Amino acid sequence: MSSLPLIGTEIIKIEESKINEKEESKISEEIKEIKEINEDNEENKISKFNMPVHMINFKTYSEFESTLEQITISVEHLMQNLNLSNMGLIVCKPNASLFSAPLISNNYITNSAYLDSNFKCPSTWESILNTEEALNELRIVYGKLRNKVNQGETIFPKEESMFRCFEECKYNNLKVVLIGQDPYQKVDSVLGIEIASGLSFSGRHGGEKPNSMNKIFKELERTFPGIALEHCDLTSWARQGVLLLNTSLSVKMNESNSHGKEKIWKFYIEYIIKKISDENPNVIFLLWGNSSKDLADRNVDPPISKKSKKLMCGHPSGLNTSKNPLSCFENNGHFSAIFYDINNQNIEIQKKNEKLQQTGQILIPYIQQIDWSLTNAKYYQMKQEDLIVSQMKANSISENSNISITQNSNISITQNSNTQQIQNSNTQQIQNSNTQQIQNSNTQQIQNSNVLQVQNSNTQ
Repeated sequence: MSSLPLIGTEIIKIEESKINEKEESKISEEIKEIKEINEDNEENKISKFNMPVHMINFKTYSEFESTLEQITISVEHLMQNLNLSNMGLIVCKPNASLFSAPLISNNYITNSAYLDSNFKCPSTWESILNTEEALNELRIVYGKLRNKVNQGETIFPKEESMFRCFEECKYNNLKVVLIGQDPYQKVDSVLGIEIASGLSFSGRHGGEKPNSMNKIFKELERTFPGIALEHCDLTSWARQGVLLLNTSLSVKMNESNSHGKEKIWKFYIEYIIKKISDENPNVIFLLWGNSSKDLADRNVDPPISKKSKKLMCGHPSGLNTSKNPLSCFENNGHFSAIFYDINNQNIEIQKKNEKLQQTGQILIPYIQQIDWSLTNAKYYQMKQEDLIVSQMKANSISENSNISITQNSNISITQNSNTQQIQNSNTQQIQNSNTQQIQNSNTQQIQNSNVLQVQNSNTQ
């Protein structure tokens, strides 16, 4: 009986040794497989452990990275190399031009965005935008935006479009100031570029319809039955004297009212609005939403004077579901009010012109009513006119350049001719002077020699 436990122990040991042998054989087989894979695969193929073979000899990724060449990063490069397969998503590829972030090249940031020298004052607005006070405020704004760009923030709209509302609407033709909150923060799902174009509430021609435009269109159709509204680009409104202004001229991509909350543009925009209000008593201010209504409701020193014409209502955003007449947008009657106000101004002008005509004086021009329709035909005609103007400007610049080159060439020839004459004159003078000196010196030597000879002769 004493030998049985020994036999059992031996059996257990034998079984354990068999298990160990099996495990060792499995491990050795896996090692062989790995070696075979490493030998067969090329350097750029992926190993069994999802690590590139050419990285196995490095302890850390940073060691491997130090052996690589510096990478030049661009938006196009990133978009081309995004792996979007098997994600089940419909991806709208943004246009590279929408990014205002600094360009990254060989790990060095080169950024010329929002420099003071970048600002070009729109024509007819110099008396407001080009003043020392306005430029000082803009310098502060640009400094804040430059810091955000350097931190990698993408800002809408592009810098060159931020002052487009002033470029499209001439100050001497100003009739209405429509004040919104801030630019659209999204990328257009149809066009693949930012919706924001520098005009408040405006979408882009051929792009998606911004949410706020739904209520605006309904109010226009209620006021002017049968009006044609074929797109959402409001450039034609701006060119008829409607300043499409926001209380903030910039926004962080995908973050609504981000720059408005930080009050980046507050003092700059309020300075402009106050100047407009003080200098233009007949201009109508459309204040849609709380951020714009505050400009007139403030108890102390409101930017919009109490004497100015103001039409206020809620914001046209789809998120505004208020039924309160003071807070909702629907049935506000603003477009109708603008029509009758301009009509009344023209009646007063007519009365003045009758008196001026009797005395033979120059008549006052009438104020054109605003055509709120948005037709494709009118849009394309406007673009065609823009193209002709740009070509004329290009030709004018080319002609001025040629004139400048000719003038410089003539000046250069004249200068060279004068220089040559002066040099010849100086040379002639120097030569004559030297000749005279030599002649005088020789004469003096001859005279001295003769005197000496005479003296010596007398002495002898």
